[in-house]
This record gives sequence, structure tokens and C-alpha cells, in this order.
Amino acid sequence: MIDLDYVQQIIEKEISPDFKISRYFDTEDLVIYFWKHKEYDSDDERGRIIGSGPVVYDKKTKEYRVMGSREWFSEEICKLFETEEGKERMNDHDYVMSLFENGEENPDYSHSLIEKSKRIFFAGNM
Repeated sequence: MIDLDYVQQIIEKEISPDFKISRYFDTEDLVIYFWKHKEYDSDDERGRIIGSGPVVYDKKTKEYRVMGSREWFSEEICKLFETEEGKERMNDHDYVMSLFENGEENPDYSHSLIEKSKRIFFAGNM
């Protein structure tokens, strides 16, 4: 059972009243509830808390708990975030980092990154 109101109460009590549920994943064994700051984005240090991971509902024990930040980097949970956009960003990042490491440039890939950056920049400034 997914009880968003109860999970929000846990977040406000155990983490901070400044945070809310951002999304959740219903897996075979667990329901994993991620949270975010009500005002600040995750890339703003004011919108983060070190040490607290997601709220987890264990379907077998029927218990809720807040995972520690180190605890929730399991392979099962990381797979939940694998999207095509995420994979593309990782490939872009790996390519740029490889330029620093070995200096071998792929002109076509570099050009596509420049064009993608322009589209993102101009889309946000119109």
C-alpha cells in the first residue's frame, strides 16, 4: 500500500519539515520514496541534507524507515534511475573527460555537443 500522507509525515519528522516527496518507485520488495526541498533545487546546497537517504517501505515487514545515504546506493536502486537521457548525459560526460585524459577528439561528437548546448541555452533564455 502506498500511503503518501504518512510518508510525508515521516519526512517532516525524521528529515525536516522543509522537504516533500518528489517521487517514488514501487519495486517487488520495497516502495522507495525520494524527497526534495520545498523551495530549493537539488543543485543548490540549501536544498540538500547529508546523511539521510530515501524513506523506504519494506513490503515483507510492513515497516517504514529512513535509509542512510550510504545504504541506498545499492544496484537495485541505482537501476531505477537509468533513463535514456541519463545514459546520454553520462556518455557526454565521459567523452568530455576523455578529452582531458587522452586529447583524442571526435569532431562530429564535439560538434553535436556544442549544438546540444546551444539548444539548451537558448531554450532557457527565451
